[in-house]
Amino acid sequence: MKPNVQNLSLAIFLGLAVGAGAFAGLAAFAQPENFRDRVANLDDRLEQIAQLSRGAPALRNYRPGALCPAASAEHLSALSNDLQARAGNLGLGVVALSIDPAPSAATGVDRVAVQLEVSGPYPAATSFLASLAAQSPKIFVDRVDLSDKTTKVALKFAGHFYCSTAT
Repeated sequence: MKPNVQNLSLAIFLGLAVGAGAFAGLAAFAQPENFRDRVANLDDRLEQIAQLSRGAPALRNYRPGALCPAASAEHLSALSNDLQARAGNLGLGVVALSIDPAPSAATGVDRVAVQLEVSGPYPAATSFLASLAAQSPKIFVDRVDLSDKTTKVALKFAGHFYCSTAT
């Protein structure tokens, strides 16, 4: 017997309609109440990320912790206080310390020069240098001079670090 083409077409159509209705119903049922708010929040975050990547392409080349947040007086003062406290905790006397920013808005980062002179026991001076290697922001060495002063050593350090100018 030949199946009736019309009945077969009607059965397929009804099957598809029921399947589509079930799919739409399940999709609506599976969607959380605050779905639209969550999607809007995600869209906002994606736009913020896109703005950051468009606004400061040079910053993508730096690892986390390599840059200080800004070359503001507040950040530079905090770094100065940290270096002085670190030297003092190791038994070193701070003879001189200067931190001088050189703004360069064109690159997205400011170069900040650091010059430091401390004196004290040799093991404390080498420990201080080791602590600078773990420093955040990363301090790049330009010059180090460690000289013997009979019962103690004098450590003269010149280097630089970078601060972000992106807001």
